[in-house]
Amino acid sequence: MKICILTTGHEPTDGRIFTKEVKTLLNNGFKDITIICPYHKELDEIDGVKIIGFKKRKSNSFKDRFKPVKDLYRKALKCKADIYHCHEPDALVIGYLLKRKYGAKLIYDSHEYHPEHFAERYKGVISKVLFHTIYRLEKYFARKTDYVITVNEELVEKFKSWGCKTALLPNYAVNNEDIIHKEDSYISALKDKGYIVGIFAGGIYKERGIIELIEANSIVKNKGYKIAMIFIGWYSDRFVDYCKDIIRKKDLSKEVAFLGKKEHSEVINMMMQSDFGMVNDYLDKRNLHSCAIKLFEYMQCGIPIYSSNNPAHRTILESENCGVYANPMNPQEIGEVLIKLCKDRDLMKEMGSNGFEAFKKKYNWSVVEGRLLHVYRELGDI
Repeated sequence: MKICILTTGHEPTDGRIFTKEVKTLLNNGFKDITIICPYHKELDEIDGVKIIGFKKRKSNSFKDRFKPVKDLYRKALKCKADIYHCHEPDALVIGYLLKRKYGAKLIYDSHEYHPEHFAERYKGVISKVLFHTIYRLEKYFARKTDYVITVNEELVEKFKSWGCKTALLPNYAVNNEDIIHKEDSYISALKDKGYIVGIFAGGIYKERGIIELIEANSIVKNKGYKIAMIFIGWYSDRFVDYCKDIIRKKDLSKEVAFLGKKEHSEVINMMMQSDFGMVNDYLDKRNLHSCAIKLFEYMQCGIPIYSSNNPAHRTILESENCGVYANPMNPQEIGEVLIKLCKDRDLMKEMGSNGFEAFKKKYNWSVVEGRLLHVYRELGDI
C-alpha cells in the first residue's frame, strides 16, 4: 500500500504528522510513505520516508497563499498512491482531485479549527466572508472523503453531522522515555539565584497571552516573589521587540527571557528542569474545546501547570489536580494564581506527580494510536 501525505502548512518533521502518525504507521508494517510539503529541499528521505518539497509561502497575501496549493498539486500528480492523507482544507481539495483521477482513498486530518483560523487574520466583512467560504469548502470536500480524523469531540460531532465517517485522535504527546536528561545551565543559574522557573514552549504571539504573562510577572515581583519566565519557540521580531519594551519598562530583564527555537528533545529536557509550565491562550472559539500539546508535555515532564481557564484545559486540571488556571486577559488574576501555586512547594510537587501519572494512563499517544491503524487497515482492507 502506497501512502501519500499532503500538507501546505507543515514541515515534514511536524509532531503530529511525523513523530506520531508516520512513525505509528512505520512501526506497524506500512513502509511506502511519501510526504509532500513545504521544505527547503526538493527531495529528501527521513527514516525511510520519501520527502518531496516545494517552496514555503513568503507571506499571507492571496497570491502567496495559493502558490503552495499549485505546487502541491503539481508534485502530487506524480505520486500515484492508494491513500492520500490531507492536513488542511486546501490540501483536501488536491486530495479529492487525486482521488477522482486515481481511484484512491482519501483521509482528511482536521486537527485545527480551519475556518476560524483563516478568518481571524482579517477583520470586518472580509473575515466573515472568508470564514463562510472556508467553512463551505471544508464541508463540501470533507463529505467526499473516506475518513475524517480529528482531535476533539466538538469537531467529531461537526463532521458526523455532515455525514462523514470520523475517528477521534486527540493530539496527545508522545512518551519520550528515551530523552537523556542533561542539566541546562541557564535554568540552573536562575534557580541558584532563588527563582522559581516557569516555561512556555510553542509559537509566541499575542493570542498566546504572552503580554499578560509578562505583566503578571511584574505583579508577582512587586509582591516580593521571584518567578522567572522563559519562552521557547518561534516568534516574529516585531512582536518580541514589543514585549521587550514592556520588559524594560517594568524592570523584568532578569525575570523574562525569549530563547528562540530549539530541538524538541532539548525543549523537553528544559521542561523537566523547570518548576511549572505555562499555557495562556486567549479564549478564542477555536481554543475552547481543544487542548494545547504543551499541556500534555508538561504533564509528561512531571511539572504542575498554569493555564488560562479554557474549558478543555480546566476540565483536565480539575479532574487530575495537576495545575491552576486564571482568566488569560487578567494579569492581576494570573499573578495571584501563580503566587498561590509557587509559594507552596508541596502543592507543586503533588500536582506535578498527579499530572505525570495521568499522562501515563490517559493522555499519551500510545493510548490512541490504535485508532489510526484501524482507519488505515479498514481503508486498505488489511
